Amino acid sequence: MTSSQTVTSHSTTGGDSGHITLSDWRPLGQTGMSVSPLGLGGAYLGAKRNRDGLVIDEELGIATVLRALELGINLIDTSGGYMGNGRSEGLIGKALSA
Repeated sequence: MTSSQTVTSHSTTGGDSGHITLSDWRPLGQTGMSVSPLGLGGAYLGAKRNRDGLVIDEELGIATVLRALELGINLIDTSGGYMGNGRSEGLIGKALSA
């Protein structure tokens, strides 16, 4: 997500605040947990393309996670294989501890 893009949610309670609210969350199977209807994909979190290929912009990755949380997203899809050697998880961890 770039700074010029926005995520908008349409609340099932009739409001349109631009944020995902608790009333929008859905049950996650039989776990007893609820998750936002939108998730943040961590595969290329913080990745930017330059002439040498993909590079990690840690600041961009952290800002992306923080913005997703601000908008009410609580589901982040990640895997140890994304961006190699756990980089995606590392960026998520840094963002959550910020």
